[in-house]
Amino acid sequence: MSSHRTSRYAEIAAILTRDIQAGTYPLGSQLPTENELCERFEVSRYTAREALRKLLSEGLISRRQGSGSIVRATHSRVNYNQFVNSIDDLLQYGNATRFRLKNVRQLRAGLQEAAFLKIAPGTPCLRLHGLRLQRQSNQLICLTDVYRLVESPGAPPPSLIDALGQLVRDLDLKRLAKVDQEISAIALDPALASELNLVSGQPCLRILRRYFDNKGRVIAAALSVHPDAAFSYATVLERARH
Repeated sequence: MSSHRTSRYAEIAAILTRDIQAGTYPLGSQLPTENELCERFEVSRYTAREALRKLLSEGLISRRQGSGSIVRATHSRVNYNQFVNSIDDLLQYGNATRFRLKNVRQLRAGLQEAAFLKIAPGTPCLRLHGLRLQRQSNQLICLTDVYRLVESPGAPPPSLIDALGQLVRDLDLKRLAKVDQEISAIALDPALASELNLVSGQPCLRILRRYFDNKGRVIAAALSVHPDAAFSYATVLERARH
């Protein structure tokens, strides 16, 4: 492949990306067909196809036979690979990323929150709602809700700074004895889709993690939603040696 051809399809992909971000092609809309791109940019069908393939690899569009290219996101996805063998490895995820806390809400645990924290429904708890971002690029990795028990029921919710400080203390390695997690695939609901600027119904990875202390009590529970293929998770299993 010549450097000219490579730069040309990358240039077309960049133009289409700007069009998507500008709203020329809104979420859920169709991009021009390969033939239409050929006419617009005066390029071969191969070059047009490679430009669309680049958008596909960045998570901006999806392509299906007979349906064309559909806009699925306005920004390129982040590929974050996590290799986990221990609690220490898991906590490195927090060191490589940052949590942007958007709001803190005090509530009484419903059935879902009660199951997360292993408490009775109606027990006061806090929900910390925010975004997990890459430290260097500031790109979105996931949307996260962290649940923990209320220390002083009846007191007003803590400030964002105080809530974050308490969360850091909660998840100190010295306090943790066990972390369990459940990974599942879900379809993005309209509320989350709106917040993440994605299309409702898009496939996502849902991870629930519970953090336990030495007495077997749940310190906190974190529910994270990762858009599309923005996150991969790897575990290494080895045969026990006697």
